[in-house]
Amino acid sequence: MMAVGAIYAILSKQAPAPRVEGLEKAALPLCTMALIAMFLTGYVGYFVVDARWPTFYYAPLTDGKNVWLYMQLACMVLYAVGVCIACNGLRRASYALA
Repeated sequence: MMAVGAIYAILSKQAPAPRVEGLEKAALPLCTMALIAMFLTGYVGYFVVDARWPTFYYAPLTDGKNVWLYMQLACMVLYAVGVCIACNGLRRASYALA
C-alpha cells in the first residue's frame, strides 16, 4: 500500500489530483482491516486454535495447523483484494493523465 500511495503522490504532481471514487474508497479500509486481522489471527488466533487442539503448532496435528493457516490465508486474500482495487484506481488515474 505504500507503493500505491507513492504512485498516487507522483500522479498528483503530474496533473490535478486523481479523484478517489466508487469502490476505490474501500481499498484503504479493506487493507487496514486485513492487516489488523492478520495480526489478530497470528497472535490471538494461535491461542484460540491451541485451546481446541493443544500443541497443534509443535505436534503433527494437521487439523489445527490447517485451521490456523486458512485463517491467515483469508486475511491475505482480503489484503490482496484491497490492493487490486487500489491498482484499478491507479490504472484509471494514469489513463486520465495520458
